[in-house]
Amino acid sequence: MTAPVITKMASSEAIAMTAPIVTKGGREEVTMRFILPSKYVKAEDAPRPVDERVVIREEGEKKYRVVRFSGVARENVVSKKVEKLRKCLERDGYNVVS
Repeated sequence: MTAPVITKMASSEAIAMTAPIVTKGGREEVTMRFILPSKYVKAEDAPRPVDERVVIREEGEKKYRVVRFSGVARENVVSKKVEKLRKCLERDGYNVVS
């Protein structure tokens, strides 16, 4: 899957959608963070989005454990996936903090 990134120079560049997609928020507002491909070493290397709501920033290295699933991320589905992931992490000796 790819998503076009429209730049201020009126051209676009297709960037492959990546995992993980990190979501945060609730019913009123949800933020999504997409991890850019490794060819964008620095934030300034990435295409500049036109939409001012989109921000590109560096956050440093992080480790994620993810669960892959398809379909709509309904609350009951997400709850089950989170619980399964939590159990797997604890089984593997990780301390789950959030």
